[in-house]
Amino acid sequence: MVFPGSQVITAEMSKGRNAGAYFGMWELSWGVGGGIGNYLGSWLVKQPGGFEWSWYVYAAIGLICCILLVRLRDFDKKY
Repeated sequence: MVFPGSQVITAEMSKGRNAGAYFGMWELSWGVGGGIGNYLGSWLVKQPGGFEWSWYVYAAIGLICCILLVRLRDFDKKY
């Protein structure tokens, strides 16, 4: 469900302009974010009390991303 939905959103964001660049950046962010997330997650779990703390870190990252996406949506409406 995530991949088709995100591809539709990426295509809509391009608004007919260089859609390849939008999809390229989407794939790049997915790859970089996945690599960082896998490394950070395994490192956090290995720390003392890491299993519990890792969920706080994940929640903070999710909240920051949500705020940034809302700001991006508002920015897109202005321009």
